[in-house]
Amino acid sequence: MNIVATTLLITLSYLQSVIASKIAVIASCDSLYTNAYHRTVDFASKKLQDSDVYHVEVVFRCYDQSSIRGYQTMCDLMSEQVVAVITLGGSSVVAKEAEFFSQVNIPIISVGASNPFLMSTSRQFLIRMVPPDTFQGAAIFDLLKEFKWKDVSILGSADDYGINGLIKLQDLISRDRDVTIRNIQYFDTVVKNGSHSIRENLRLIKKSLTKIIILNCSAKNARHVFREAKKMNLLSSGYAWITTDSITSRPEVLLENERNKSIYDGLLGTIQAVDISKKFIDEYLDYGGYTNETTLWIAILYDAIMLSYKALPPEYMTPTSSCDTPSSWDYGETYLNSIKKTSFQGVTGNISFYSNGLIKRSIYSIMNKRGTKFVKVGNWDKNNGLSTLSDGIEFLGNPTSKPSSDINTLSGQHLTFGVIFEAPYAFKNKSIFCKGKEEDPDCWYGFCVELNNKLAKDLNFTYRLVEPPDGEYGRLNKNLGTYTGLIKELQHRNIDLASAPLTINTERSVAVDFLSDIIHVKSTSVYLSGSEAYSNRFFFLGPLDPFVWAAIVAVIFFLGVLITCLNYISPVSRYNKEKGGDKSPSVYNNVFIVASGFVGREGGDGIPESPAARFMLIAWWFFTTIIISMYTANLTAFVTLDQAGSNIKSLKDLVNHDHAFSWGMLSGAATEITLKNHDNSDFQRLAKNGEELDGTDQATTYVNKGKFVFIDEDVTIDYMFRDHCNITIFNNELQSSGITYAVPKNSPYKALLSNQLLKYVENGYIQTVKEKWLQSGERYCPNSNFGSTQPFTIQILSGLFVLLSIAMGISFFLIICELFYVSYTSWKKNPKINYLSILKTRIKRYFCQAITNSNSTKLNNHVYSEMEIEHLNSTNANHHHVTKSEPCNRLQG
Repeated sequence: MNIVATTLLITLSYLQSVIASKIAVIASCDSLYTNAYHRTVDFASKKLQDSDVYHVEVVFRCYDQSSIRGYQTMCDLMSEQVVAVITLGGSSVVAKEAEFFSQVNIPIISVGASNPFLMSTSRQFLIRMVPPDTFQGAAIFDLLKEFKWKDVSILGSADDYGINGLIKLQDLISRDRDVTIRNIQYFDTVVKNGSHSIRENLRLIKKSLTKIIILNCSAKNARHVFREAKKMNLLSSGYAWITTDSITSRPEVLLENERNKSIYDGLLGTIQAVDISKKFIDEYLDYGGYTNETTLWIAILYDAIMLSYKALPPEYMTPTSSCDTPSSWDYGETYLNSIKKTSFQGVTGNISFYSNGLIKRSIYSIMNKRGTKFVKVGNWDKNNGLSTLSDGIEFLGNPTSKPSSDINTLSGQHLTFGVIFEAPYAFKNKSIFCKGKEEDPDCWYGFCVELNNKLAKDLNFTYRLVEPPDGEYGRLNKNLGTYTGLIKELQHRNIDLASAPLTINTERSVAVDFLSDIIHVKSTSVYLSGSEAYSNRFFFLGPLDPFVWAAIVAVIFFLGVLITCLNYISPVSRYNKEKGGDKSPSVYNNVFIVASGFVGREGGDGIPESPAARFMLIAWWFFTTIIISMYTANLTAFVTLDQAGSNIKSLKDLVNHDHAFSWGMLSGAATEITLKNHDNSDFQRLAKNGEELDGTDQATTYVNKGKFVFIDEDVTIDYMFRDHCNITIFNNELQSSGITYAVPKNSPYKALLSNQLLKYVENGYIQTVKEKWLQSGERYCPNSNFGSTQPFTIQILSGLFVLLSIAMGISFFLIICELFYVSYTSWKKNPKINYLSILKTRIKRYFCQAITNSNSTKLNNHVYSEMEIEHLNSTNANHHHVTKSEPCNRLQG
């Protein structure tokens, strides 16, 4: 009796569990297909009932997948004791759902999740009805190769599906020599302020110049992408878009609220190659479905429901877990293995799985958007690759023309060019009209600016100019591993192109890409020649310090007084006087003797009689001999300053003259970098000890001061010193190099701009602009180099003439003082005569004597001496005075 009761109880429990079994279908409530999904669930339930299957109930639940409500929905399903869950969510949603249900051993079947990274140990109860996107990526890669498209951009949603969906494609491209991904952009799928953040992503793609764009996101997001792309002319002729299956399979979502249904004609796409059973479509329509609902995902949902039913084990107990008391379903693993082993002919074809839960189906169709739908134009499978595409494929804008991925124009682009203010490459226009318009190309001029304008015109783009914050071309800080100047701006992609004369070198090539050479330059140096050293008229005073000159003058006067004193005190001098010898020289005469000795000449009425005074003169003459020798040697060095400079014909010579010259180069320029990295220690020394100049203006100032060598490129130096004739230029021992523009690494503009610059070189345009700007600095200065065979010019010796003129002026001043003094002494002897009359008489008499070269005056056929004339004027008041009554010719008879 007890055995019978126990058996009956078990049987009733089993029947109760079978009847109560539920299969749940979950989807987003805001999906365009929510009603269609619900209808498919009802249709599948009816088909099961028609087949006398009453022990399985299929229920439909929708929820907001972006809120906490999703977790509650899953808890409710667990409480309802569902045995399987079929999800219509995307990959990111499925990942969360799979982790939740795998914890309690409830199988979850995904209709459309294709993220290749979904499968994991935490989602081991996940079954997928579609192949992973690795196959789709391979199909798109083969499509790119078929059309010979070499440059592409990838645009995806910033979620699991958008990011991971094309990983395989990126891997294949990275290992291919022909195809290159120019840009990868991911956009936020969250709508903010009524619009997506897609515009900036599209702007960057447009800026990359790629015409082939691969879009991987949901159909709903694709609708927003294409609307913005249309505004930016990215759907016009010449562009090609390839969409993934989530878009290609839902054209009605793409065209929702779109008046012009043909706006996207020419799109290409991939989709799983599934032929939906015509019988299923007819029966679904008869049930009340709509034609636009008979899509791939509806058919796959139907097959997923049938799969969950067919794989139910013959005996099982329903799950009893809940979120409050979670527990693993004992029959869950059995059910999962049964699903993996189930194989049947579904409405989408054969349904069977690998042991890891992936469906054994990896065939894709290549689709082409025409009108309101995508039509099939080719097939791809993992074994045979891409089959021959059908003729008549339409493309965006121009159905008959296949777009080229070659970049041949910059039409519509607005670029940012970096620039350095340096003559003759780029000058700023400092007019009031350019105030506050530093980025306007019209406010700049020069070689590079003219070249920029030519590029902009020929390639149909606009641009703005910006200067690097530090004003440098760019050098590597080896301690920090970072660059400065334009190179840094290119690395950070703050500028699209450095439109400055960048010298190509290894250090910079690591960080940026250089374009074709524009011109070749040589490293040269410049310094002030000797003739410039004589721009100081009083250069001959330079050999002696001003204090020495002052001391010599003081010594001359002191010795004159000292010698006079010695001569007066000396007994020998007194004895000579008593014997009727010459009168002892005065202080004036002795000073003159000392001064004459300094310049190596004999002067005065005689030398002192005193032996002590004569010994003092001998000592002075010895002193002056030494001083004159030293002065002559030093003056020779001053005069031959340029000869010392002219011996500098190389940088190595400059190192040997480091006591006489200093040097410098532009900070961060190629010359400095080359010298620092050179193997020659002398060159490294030049870079280490040289001045780092901020610009060419500072370099010019330093050179003009003298004794400074500026090291740079020949083009720059020739232009800077085109008006300087008194300079010496010599070529350095550094290898010549090319200068050109630079772009960021892997810039889409590189090939186009390089080819355009090369074209300018070949057709002579570069040479024309070079002659206009760079060779306009040629100097025409015959005999400009100062040397030993060049005569001293009046400019050089003008200081001597100035001093001579001053001495003459002083002499005239002294003679006038003498006249005033002698006239004064005569007036003192005879105060009755007017002082001015005496002064005028003497001036006229001296003037006449100077003309006649006579020391006497002739009056009335009698020649009078100077003393007689003075006596005559002083004793005879009625006599005709020379200055009053007699003209000069009367005085001469």
